[in-house]
Amino acid sequence: MIPGVTDFNTWEGRALLQHAALNTNGKRHRMIGRGTFARVYESATAGRVLKVTTDRMSYWSHCDGLALEGNHYPVVFRDFDQIGELRGRPVYMVELELLTANRGPHCQLPYEIIMEVEDWASMYGEDCVPDLHSRNIMRRPGTGTAVVSDAVCDQQQLNEFRRRAW
Repeated sequence: MIPGVTDFNTWEGRALLQHAALNTNGKRHRMIGRGTFARVYESATAGRVLKVTTDRMSYWSHCDGLALEGNHYPVVFRDFDQIGELRGRPVYMVELELLTANRGPHCQLPYEIIMEVEDWASMYGEDCVPDLHSRNIMRRPGTGTAVVSDAVCDQQQLNEFRRRAW
């Protein structure tokens, strides 16, 4: 069975969320965002967030030796690697820079970035597909630069999740 974001509400998911980086003085950090396979929490360090995900492709796009890097991708401060499992799937955590939601006019990515994401995804075969939609394009505070917060997703995991949801 493929874990989605709601599966973090199970006993197994709640146990994962007891990770020391997600808690200060016994209190869990505030969740500030979520997607199909991830939750995003405030970090103890200002200007940073903790992304907890079951999507291996998304995780690899941040932390793989060939990870997407540059002005249009989030800065990675710490890779916690796999912190446990949820329904038999690895759960990863990474500390990233805090980005802001893209409010107002639609944020356009340079064509070169779109092609870079497509090329990167193709290295991993058909399981990895670009995930470039408006909610995954955010802004860097201060500069307003468009940043792809979640460039790719695991197509196999997404397909299995959709089958389960129907």
